[in-house]
Amino acid sequence: MAHETVIFEGVDKVLSNLNKEIAAIKLRTLGGLIVGSIIVRRDMEVTSPVVPVDLGNLRASWFTVTRLGAGSTTSAFVGENANQLAYDYTISITGAQTDVNSDTDPVLIMGFSAGYALWVHELIDGTFKRPGAGAKFLESALKRNKNAILRAIAESAQIPK
Repeated sequence: MAHETVIFEGVDKVLSNLNKEIAAIKLRTLGGLIVGSIIVRRDMEVTSPVVPVDLGNLRASWFTVTRLGAGSTTSAFVGENANQLAYDYTISITGAQTDVNSDTDPVLIMGFSAGYALWVHELIDGTFKRPGAGAKFLESALKRNKNAILRAIAESAQIPK
C-alpha cells in the first residue's frame, strides 16, 4: 500500500490571518471591558446604593486604566485634602498603568483612588448625606450589571463578517 504525500499550500497565510484575528479579538474584548466600566460607573450614579457624596471627592477619584491608557487623568478635588487626593489619584493611575502594561491580555482596572474609598464602601451602618447613597455601591453595581457587562464584552469580541 503506497502512501501519498499531501502538501498543504497557503497554511502559513491561514495561520498568519488567524493570529491577526485573535489579536484583534483581544482588542475588541478590551473595548467590551471599557463599555462595562462605563455601565458600572453610570449605574452607581442612578441606582441605589449610589456613591456617597459629601464634597464630591470620592466620585471625583473614580478612574479606569487599560494597557492602552487611562481614562480622564485629571480630576477636580476640593477641600483641605484636595492636594493629597490629587496626589493619590495620580499615584493610583500610575500604579495601575504599570500593572496593566506588564500583560498582553485585555485588562481593565477601575476604582476609586481616595484613601477612604474602601472605608466608605464598607460602612454598612453609615449615615450618608446623599439620598440613596449607601455602602457596597461599587460591589452592588457590579453584581446588578454582570449580564450587561458580559453582553458588552461578547458583542465587542464578535468577529466581523
